Amino acid sequence: MRQRDTLRERNLALVSRFCEARANRDQEAMMECLTEDVVWRYPGRNALSREYRGKDDVAGFFQSLRERTGDDFFSETERIMVDETAAFVHELPRGTRKGKTLEWRTVLMLRLRDGKISEVDVFQNIQHELDEWWDS
Repeated sequence: MRQRDTLRERNLALVSRFCEARANRDQEAMMECLTEDVVWRYPGRNALSREYRGKDDVAGFFQSLRERTGDDFFSETERIMVDETAAFVHELPRGTRKGKTLEWRTVLMLRLRDGKISEVDVFQNIQHELDEWWDS
């Protein structure tokens, strides 16, 4: 039981570091939390919607977020839940694009492997509105 608790504690520390790095816009620290073959799935039907594979591709996704919002994109972590192989992050992203500010709720479903984040599936509560906003 103690070994399982220790693994959960390590996973919580990993995901917390990742969320803190995102909040601080520290791309290098974010990438350190990811496996080399990470897969990031961003939903919807907009210019950003697709599966990103590998650290460089995921880094490009975050660069696109900054570029599309004129560096006005933030995500505040509300809650993190972890077990031995997975984590869920509830966050509140917000950004401004072409004069329109948008806030929404997101859940990140993360798969963890060997002390790193190996897969991320993104779920957003206002996907249709986000599709229009990203493509405006």
